[in-house]
Amino acid sequence: MPKLKQFLVAFVSFVTLDFLWLGFVIKDFNFRHLAEIGRIENGVFQMQFAPALATYVLMAFAVPFYVIPRLPQRGSLVNTFLIGAPMGLIIYGVFDMTNLAILKNYPLAFVPPDIAWGTLVFGIVTLITAKSMGTE
Repeated sequence: MPKLKQFLVAFVSFVTLDFLWLGFVIKDFNFRHLAEIGRIENGVFQMQFAPALATYVLMAFAVPFYVIPRLPQRGSLVNTFLIGAPMGLIIYGVFDMTNLAILKNYPLAFVPPDIAWGTLVFGIVTLITAKSMGTE
């Protein structure tokens, strides 16, 4: 499968999973912990489209160019997940640790679930992308 197709699968997967995670699963938690620093209007986070798009493009780029090449030809589902998950740990960890280092009111309680989500979502997206390639 060409890298462009892998990128598109990863991109759609990240957007879909993040929409579900942010919009439903952790929505109330985010309001409680990010209200002081979030772009909230009328009880809704107001996302800036361009930076959000850039974030998903960068994350989706990481999967075919840095994660998929590390997969064995026919790996197990667990192995595939475990190869993708560290990329999420690294990306989300750098994001959250940088925010803790430079932002005045970045909530410490937000960090563990955010890093856990990043680890989980990268593992899942790696599985989805590998499955679409027939290499899981």
